[in-house]
Amino acid sequence: MIKTLFSTKKDSRRTSFNNNEEQEEQVREKLQNWNPPKVKANDVYHKSGIFESKSHYEIKKVQKTLPIRNEYEDFLLIDRNTIQEHEQQYNYLHIGLIQVAVKPLTTKGLNSSVLVCLRDGRCLDFNASQIAMVESSLSNGPIYFNCYPNFPVSLTDRWILDVFSLNIKTHGFERDGSSEDIVIVYKVCYKLVTTVMIDMKAKFSHSNGKTPFIQTNLLRNNVAVSNTTEWASVEIPERWRVINEAHRRPQPSPNI
Repeated sequence: MIKTLFSTKKDSRRTSFNNNEEQEEQVREKLQNWNPPKVKANDVYHKSGIFESKSHYEIKKVQKTLPIRNEYEDFLLIDRNTIQEHEQQYNYLHIGLIQVAVKPLTTKGLNSSVLVCLRDGRCLDFNASQIAMVESSLSNGPIYFNCYPNFPVSLTDRWILDVFSLNIKTHGFERDGSSEDIVIVYKVCYKLVTTVMIDMKAKFSHSNGKTPFIQTNLLRNNVAVSNTTEWASVEIPERWRVINEAHRRPQPSPNI
C-alpha cells in the first residue's frame, strides 16, 4: 500500500513537471513567433497626386532584429552604406514612421521591464532630442509602438545616422552577455526626394510628451492592450544624459 502511494506521488510529480515543461515550451514558441503588425507605405504616406512624378521620390522600408545582451544598449537604426546608396539619386530623406518592438524570446525574458527612448541624436539637449519614449514591464509579453517623426533630413548631413538613435535599458534579470532572451524588432519607413516640399504627404505626426504603445498578452489568447507612457513620469538614466553631453561635437565648417 505504501509503495503504491509512493509510486502515485512520484508519477504525479513527473506529470506535473512534464506539464510545466510543455507549457513553458508553448509560451516560448508563441514569443518567438510573434511579430509586430506589418506596415504598408500607404499606411504612412498619402498617395501622390496625378501631377507628381514618381521619379522624384521613392518610399523605402528598413527592418531588422537586434539582440539585447546588456543592461544598456544603444543602436543606430540606419547604416552609412544605405545613406551613401541613396545619395546617388536623392537629396533628402523624410522620416514617416519608426516602429519599435521589444520581444522576449524566452520565459526568462518575461521577468524583465524595459525603457526605450527614440531620439534625434543630433540635438545637444537630451530632453529636446526625444521623439518617443516607452517604459513597460514585459511580464505579459512583447510591446511595440509606432512613431511618426514627420520631418526631413539632408542626405549630406554629417550626423544623419544620429537621427535614428535608440537607447534601451532593461531591468529584472541576470544575463551573461551572450544569451538572447530579448530582442528589438524595428522598421523605418521613409521617403526619398530630390526636393523638400511643404506637403510631404505624411499621414501622421508624433506628439511630444507622451507615447502610446501596445502590449500583447501572449499568456491570455493574444489580447492586445493599449497604454501610454508620459515622458514626465519617467526617470531618465543619468548615463544617457552624460553620454549625450559627451557626444557634443563642434559643427562642421561650412563649405566655401
